[in-house]
Amino acid sequence: MKHLILVALFSAAIIASAGPNEQTTLSGIVIQRPGFPIVGATVTVDWNAPRRNGPAKTSSPNATQTTDSYGQFSVQLVPGFYDVCAHAEGFVPICETVAIGDTEVRHKLFLRANPLILEEIRTRNYDSKWD
Repeated sequence: MKHLILVALFSAAIIASAGPNEQTTLSGIVIQRPGFPIVGATVTVDWNAPRRNGPAKTSSPNATQTTDSYGQFSVQLVPGFYDVCAHAEGFVPICETVAIGDTEVRHKLFLRANPLILEEIRTRNYDSKWD
C-alpha cells in the first residue's frame, strides 16, 4: 500500500510539471547604472544547453528583439539554458547565461558606457567652426 501511494504521488508530480516542449516567458530590462532604461538596445537569445530532463535541442528559434520605450523585452522559450546578449550604441555589449524553467523568468541586463565609443561620437560630431 505504501508503494502504491508513493507511485501515485510521483505520477501526479510528473503530470503537474510542464512538459519539455511547453514554453515559458523570459522577460527583462536593459538598463544602465543608476537604473535608466536603454531604449532601442538589441537583445539576442541563443540556445545554450538543455535543462536536465529537458529537450535534447530547442524547438524555439533563437530570438532577436529591440527593447521598447521602457528598455524591456520578452520572448517565449522552452526550458533550458540560453545566452542572453544585449548591445546598444555607446555601450559595452554583455552576454549572460540564463536558466529557463517552468515559470516566468525576469532578468536585468546592465550595460555600461563605452568611453572609447562615446569619444568617437563626440569627435565625429565635432564642429570646427567654434574653434
